[in-house]
Amino acid sequence: MWSVLAVAALLQGCSAQVYEPSKDSRDSPQQAAKNYFGDVKLNHIQVEALKSGGDMGGGNNGYAAVNGENLRWKNGIIPYEFDCSIENLDDAVSAAKAAMAEWEAKTCIRFVKHTNEKFRLRFIRDTHCWGNVGQVSYSRISIGHGCEYQHVMTHEIGHVVGFYHEQNRMDRDDWVNVFWKNIGRFNDAFDKVKNTDSYGVPYDYESIMHYPWSAFSSNGKDTMSPKKPTNGKLPYIELSKDDALQTSKMYNCPKIVADRKRVAKLQHKDDLKLSADPYKSCVDNNKNCPSWAKTGLCSNSQYVMQNCPLSCNAPGCQLNCIDENPYCADWASAGHCQLVAVVRKHCQKSCNSLCKGGNPTTVPPTPPPNTDALKTDRPTDAPTDAPTPPATAPPNTDLPATQVPTQGPTKVPATKLPAKCIDEKTACPAWAKAGFCGNNEQVKILCVKSCDPECNGGKNPPTQVPHTHLPVTTGDAPVTNQPATNPPVTGPVPTSKPTVRNFLGKGVLCLDYNEKCDQWAKEGECESNPGWMRSNCMKACKVTSCDAGVLKPPGACATPLGLAWNGTSTFQLPDSAFHSPANLSPGAGWEAAAMNARLYYPDDYDNLRIGAWCAASHESAKSMDGYVQVDLQEVRTINYIATQGRDKYFERISKFKIKYSSDGVDYKPFQMGGKDKVFDANCDHVTPVLNKFPGSITARYIRVEPWEWNYPCLRMELYGC
Repeated sequence: MWSVLAVAALLQGCSAQVYEPSKDSRDSPQQAAKNYFGDVKLNHIQVEALKSGGDMGGGNNGYAAVNGENLRWKNGIIPYEFDCSIENLDDAVSAAKAAMAEWEAKTCIRFVKHTNEKFRLRFIRDTHCWGNVGQVSYSRISIGHGCEYQHVMTHEIGHVVGFYHEQNRMDRDDWVNVFWKNIGRFNDAFDKVKNTDSYGVPYDYESIMHYPWSAFSSNGKDTMSPKKPTNGKLPYIELSKDDALQTSKMYNCPKIVADRKRVAKLQHKDDLKLSADPYKSCVDNNKNCPSWAKTGLCSNSQYVMQNCPLSCNAPGCQLNCIDENPYCADWASAGHCQLVAVVRKHCQKSCNSLCKGGNPTTVPPTPPPNTDALKTDRPTDAPTDAPTPPATAPPNTDLPATQVPTQGPTKVPATKLPAKCIDEKTACPAWAKAGFCGNNEQVKILCVKSCDPECNGGKNPPTQVPHTHLPVTTGDAPVTNQPATNPPVTGPVPTSKPTVRNFLGKGVLCLDYNEKCDQWAKEGECESNPGWMRSNCMKACKVTSCDAGVLKPPGACATPLGLAWNGTSTFQLPDSAFHSPANLSPGAGWEAAAMNARLYYPDDYDNLRIGAWCAASHESAKSMDGYVQVDLQEVRTINYIATQGRDKYFERISKFKIKYSSDGVDYKPFQMGGKDKVFDANCDHVTPVLNKFPGSITARYIRVEPWEWNYPCLRMELYGC
């Protein structure tokens, strides 16, 4: 039930897992992180230096940034990739891309999609938020549950760029008081880091690398306070001016920028001579850019990085596979994509080789800009021999059917607001919209008007959901017939055969978890408060990144057999139909019992049921008792199985075997070619993966045996007749 191949998935070791309460009291316990300074992963050299009090940064000064050139990314270019554990989690990917774009906008750091570079940054899903410090052999950032915010990712990228925490500086005691009695078990988050460098930049109360004043509090009180006037500065909000200055000094950004400007002026035999600022225009200035990007030149060549931002997948570039003028196809056929910059920019579907079929390869299209060039029948700089437009312009059918507004209307309260409803900072509305009201005590204090629900007539959604188990909907969610789909394969050509997974939907039901969701949606909260509303009022906000009901595969004999949670308090198969010899009990009464192994099943706070079955331990999963099974109540024909990992966190099974029985006594392994079949399962914990049983299974009892995992947790549904 476990092979030597699983060793790679068990990097945590064989010791018992440690679990800790979540910040949200209604979330189930999660695995404790094995980090330094709260959210930092160190390589073995850095760990030894920390233990011995040695060089943590490659220099001989004592502040917050690494000093050794070996820890800096060459030319300020960081190749990156999204691991399969995160690439389907839209909110996590969006937060990371927004953070990368922020670093690019304020510093000389640039991000390119990884191809064959030796060093790279990989975004993964793991427990909590953390990152490595500097360029190391295996740089990673974990976007754990609750980390899907831009400012959190901006902070973690700061570690990868080369920064420790601001409060870890050797001169920290000159600037802040540390209240050790208010700190829980994360005392090391406030340790000083020796042999790092400030590059002459003073202590910064506004740094994105500075923890909030109440960070890691064990009693709700502040863990730090400033010793000097802050002049209104707040930590952990955004990349500060001094963060950017320190980055500039660490990487010698003036030289890097000068080199980029120099190569931008170089001529190449295949130059297209387009925009003078190609990095911001997000168009390739050379026809060879796609092939150069595939061979890894995005990070090895200044010319390629500067002139091929679209092929190099710069985070600030939004691939917009839309023709924003009805005559784009005519202009393209006349060769104007190569001759006229405005045509190439606003006719990407017709001009851009990456826009095959008009479908975005990475992100959905943005609404077309309102430019003067698009108000006329032809671009302002089109040649006089441009093709004559047809008598009747065809409609632009490439725009999405609906556009979700990014900014809701400003609402004026009908009644006088309480006296406490005052925002002390002009940025308060923006901070509230970004989600800081829920995770930053300073913002809550300074932005009462924007954060407190009472300050908007009581209409703002609460920061705590009153009831997280069953939504306020009745009746079974409809079963829809949506075929399983495979996402397109992107990125460099793999050197080994990739795992092909058939996905069945998004893995989250479109439900409303508050009885006021419809009311709030009508009042515009879906647009003005998207972070909270799109997670808790998915149906009312018409969110598309969820499933309308329990999905089913195509074809006959593919009906869900009753394991899945359908969003109501009733189950087709009773809890007693599920069985496992052992399951995880992480503490505080929570159980990851067999009866929780239901597709879509979420954490149930009222009954302390974890959203998945999880094995009691790694060792338990390797034993003969490491399985979960279901009794279908009668012999059925079974053609498919869909699987997920644990709700919210990261645990999942990547490979499994199947045994089946008609009498519950004699179990047979599912085999192909005389050998036990090993099924490829999940790489992320959310997206359902669909496997078909060749030839079908006729059985009453189905037993799933984990084979490879990061931690064995499972939710599932069977399909048949």
